[in-house]
Amino acid sequence: MGFVVGNIPAGNTTAWYIVRAVGPSLSQFGITNADRHVTLTLTNSKGQALPGPGIPYAFDVNASFALVGAFPLVSGTAGDAYLIVPLPSGIYTARVSDSSGNGGQVLIEAYASPTPVIVAE
Repeated sequence: MGFVVGNIPAGNTTAWYIVRAVGPSLSQFGITNADRHVTLTLTNSKGQALPGPGIPYAFDVNASFALVGAFPLVSGTAGDAYLIVPLPSGIYTARVSDSSGNGGQVLIEAYASPTPVIVAE
């Protein structure tokens, strides 16, 4: 899936985005053939993998998802993948793969986000 980040508010060099590849958590919607081992890779237009080093935050993940209207991931479900990252203007590609080789249904989403909910350290 490709997407473009543009029109970043004045005074900022990046905007926050949440990118998700949901497999196992689709079970809450009755989907029984979801991919169980989702891997998510985000790259910029130069093919560089993101996020790069230096994002020193711990996020309240489901609270951050709620900010953008995304459903929560099922607690204790391994296999879903997400990134919460600041991105500069540009073109991005989110790729999903299955580390088990078994396949299944996956929902991939990208949300522009206000500042995510950061957990106090």
